[in-house]
Amino acid sequence: TITDLAACTAFSSDTVTVVYPPAQPGPISGPNPVCYNYGPIYEINNVPNATSYTWILPNTWTGSSTGNDIIPYSLDSSGYVVVYANNGNCISSPESLYVSVGLPPPQPVAIIGDTVVCPQSIHTYFIAPVPGAQSYFWGLPNGWSGFSTTNTISVTTGGIGGTIGIYVGDSCGTSSQLLNVNIPLYGCPNSWLRR
Repeated sequence: TITDLAACTAFSSDTVTVVYPPAQPGPISGPNPVCYNYGPIYEINNVPNATSYTWILPNTWTGSSTGNDIIPYSLDSSGYVVVYANNGNCISSPESLYVSVGLPPPQPVAIIGDTVVCPQSIHTYFIAPVPGAQSYFWGLPNGWSGFSTTNTISVTTGGIGGTIGIYVGDSCGTSSQLLNVNIPLYGCPNSWLRR
């Protein structure tokens, strides 16, 4: 009601619509832990009265969505996935999920062992144990023999040199290191023959 100085009275009315923020989203579902660079799906159930959703990913991840699910990429570190439900200018309380990202083992520093050897001789090669490694696989030059599932291997050389490789694995991938080993073209000096 409005009354002016001349005591005239006017009436005015307006309709005010009250918009409430959506409810907090329910739990975020999706794989956890995950391997690096894997593109998983994270999702929530639709929230009543929500018109869109805002997703926030860990700093190094990429991906965007305004729906109730998201597929992120470039996963190379652990962190929180966060989602808000929106209705106009109203925003819900956040829901979050901490996701652990698994990485391949770090690359072995070096293969230690002789780099010049005689034919049909026995040698030992090894690397320092790799943190988080679940498996070790050794690759040998053609004609060489030896087998190991640890960080150390004993080999019998063949007639020619080549590359020794160590491949270290876990549930999220492998890393490797190589070593070139030579056998002298014109045979070994006599002083080497007992090696």
